[in-house]
Amino acid sequence: MKLPPHRPGVDHEVNLQPDKNGNEPPLPWGPLYNMSREELSAAAAPVLFRDRYPLPLIAETLQNLAKAKWFTKFGLYEWLVCPFGLSGAPASFQRYMNSVLREWLDDFVTAYLDDVLIYSSGSKADHEAKVRRVLQALADAGLHLDPAKCEKGIACDPEKQRAIREWEAPTTVKGVRSFLGFANYYRIFIPDYAKITQSLDALLKKGTAFHWGRAENEAFQELKRRFCESPVLKQWDPSLPTFLETDCSGYALGGVLSQEGPDGRRHACAFFSKRLSPAEYNYPIHDKEMLAIMRCLDNWNAELRSCGPFTILTDHRNLEYFATRQKLTERQSRWAAELSQFDFKLEYRPGSEAVVPDALSRREQDKPQGIDDEREQGRMIQLIPDSAIPSSTRACINAMSSDCSEASTLPKMKVFEVADLQQLWDETVAKDSIFRAAYKAVRDRERAFPPSLGLKIQISECAIDAGKG
Repeated sequence: MKLPPHRPGVDHEVNLQPDKNGNEPPLPWGPLYNMSREELSAAAAPVLFRDRYPLPLIAETLQNLAKAKWFTKFGLYEWLVCPFGLSGAPASFQRYMNSVLREWLDDFVTAYLDDVLIYSSGSKADHEAKVRRVLQALADAGLHLDPAKCEKGIACDPEKQRAIREWEAPTTVKGVRSFLGFANYYRIFIPDYAKITQSLDALLKKGTAFHWGRAENEAFQELKRRFCESPVLKQWDPSLPTFLETDCSGYALGGVLSQEGPDGRRHACAFFSKRLSPAEYNYPIHDKEMLAIMRCLDNWNAELRSCGPFTILTDHRNLEYFATRQKLTERQSRWAAELSQFDFKLEYRPGSEAVVPDALSRREQDKPQGIDDEREQGRMIQLIPDSAIPSSTRACINAMSSDCSEASTLPKMKVFEVADLQQLWDETVAKDSIFRAAYKAVRDRERAFPPSLGLKIQISECAIDAGKG
């Protein structure tokens, strides 16, 4: 078959007009049957060349910023943009975006597929000039932008706030005290902190019945909202000194990733809290503390790998010698191998100073029914020294606190009247300065016991029993 030659004036053509949106019209000689997306993907995938062009990592992109779709319902489905479903589409589009923005990549602009991020550390005028240059380059390349999808700045990852956002309202005075202990650590970053917590503080007053009403719930929700916004939660900067604080109770673990700012204070970058699994309930306490570290390292893997040496703070002194232990269990050996991937220093920090991770690991909602915190079971300490207790009374106390196997050999115990017991108590208290100082600290709701007392418990764990103090 031979086609006739083209002759000017004889050949005819039909010019297809663009539609009202300026889009080119579909070609009239397209196929009569259009494949669905599922059919197209199944048929095209085996014959398409797989482009291996690498995509940028979102975590790495955000770490570099320390300062800083069209469809046709009718027609022949002629793709004027990069379609979804093709195996090579992401790599091809990423290559195209990098080509368009190659002049300023990693200088003041970065792109992840169709998301373009422009950042500056200078003045507002300088930033606006950079935005104009990027917009012009995108327009010259035929790329369209949707103003409705443009945002100013970057938002905090909701995952970093989950431990705070999912903190349920406390149902006991102890739960309120734990939450306020956590909140008090960041009070210097929250304006009007005392005003916000006024209704919650009232629940801690002696003799006040616990009642969770509208005012208390509004204060609780407002504090949670303040925790998840600046200046409490700071943007991650790999160049700043980094601290990882962890803690584990008998039923949950918690951690906070913080960095030291120019003001010399530690600002939180992210929070983490997770309930232990049934198998993890049975771990010994030192393994639970180590588990808290491993879970936090896994959760903030990208951040902690990108920064310099960081410090892990734990309230379990035995973990300081974890790296030098010769005999490790299989679980500990696996953890040791994972720890070798990080550059860190493990430091002991007393539990009384671990306010934030301790509160995250003791949320009331994480505590299963019938399970107690094994650390609290061993925190009964002797406030009154032996020298202030008569020898006969000491023998009776020892008999009652033992298995009573030798109780029959003791002299018959005197039955005390209430007045005698009160007199004995008053005399003992009068002789003991440590008890009086501890009692005053609890009564005045101090933040911590004076270091000179040498007490290894927190004030939040103590309460004055009405009528017995």
